[in-house]
Amino acid sequence: MTFLQVRYFVEVSMRKSMTRAAEYLYVSEQAVSKQLKSLEREMGFPLIYMNKRQLELTAAGEILFQIWEPMLKRMDTALLRIRQENDRRESILRLGALEYENVVNKLMPVLAEYAKEHSEHQIEIMTGSPRQLFEYAHSGEIDLMLTFSTELPDIVSREDVYAVRDMQLAVILPGKHPLADKENFSFQELREENFFILERNHSMTAQDEVSLHCRLMGFEPKMKTFNSPESIEVSLMHNNGVSVGFMELFHNHSGRLKMLPIEYPKHVKPTQLVFVSLDQRNTPEAKRLAEMLRTEM
Repeated sequence: MTFLQVRYFVEVSMRKSMTRAAEYLYVSEQAVSKQLKSLEREMGFPLIYMNKRQLELTAAGEILFQIWEPMLKRMDTALLRIRQENDRRESILRLGALEYENVVNKLMPVLAEYAKEHSEHQIEIMTGSPRQLFEYAHSGEIDLMLTFSTELPDIVSREDVYAVRDMQLAVILPGKHPLADKENFSFQELREENFFILERNHSMTAQDEVSLHCRLMGFEPKMKTFNSPESIEVSLMHNNGVSVGFMELFHNHSGRLKMLPIEYPKHVKPTQLVFVSLDQRNTPEAKRLAEMLRTEM
């Protein structure tokens, strides 16, 4: 017994005519008759009979119709809901974006302009740390992602990554730090400093990148970890220490920090802000959004 046989049987039973059932199902009357005969053979008893030029159900057919007809209605309702949900999801772009204020402030006007151009899409935004975006991507909660090139999940193909801009690496110092007013300084002058760095539950690569940078400069850094750039910023204002990170991560609303841009070490590719498509169906959207954001930044 197949689903198709049950469907044909129910439609014939409701319309009391193979001709009308075939028209409703957009198949030939012969196809309907063939499926019903096959079903009766498998059941081992007749299900319908002709009564004065109209099809009627046998006693066995009536019992099966009472079971199968509501079952098919429930199935049709469920399938309709599934299709509607799939259509809704296809019209929604679920975007995961870095939570940093300087990034979000640049992103929002771009998303507004994109939504104006593509009214067929509803954009839903989730912000978070690089680590959180990584987890959103793996759990299938987002379709597009704006993150750092060093924080990409392993499920991403390089062909689906679109660069927005290189991130500016900097040493962040308290305004009263002895190096804050120097026009030129050597990174080696930081060898005795405490480095304030993001924890791995915020950024999976920050500690490794700072360690590499320091080792290339000839020393092993003394590191203290924090769970957010804001925590680092507060500690820098009131403690002896420095941080190495991207200028865009820090607010510096009070102006009490000094940011000194530095070059990436030789042979180290600059970290980029990138748009990533996590579903090939959304690759054109990722490419277009990257182009638009590039002009803003």
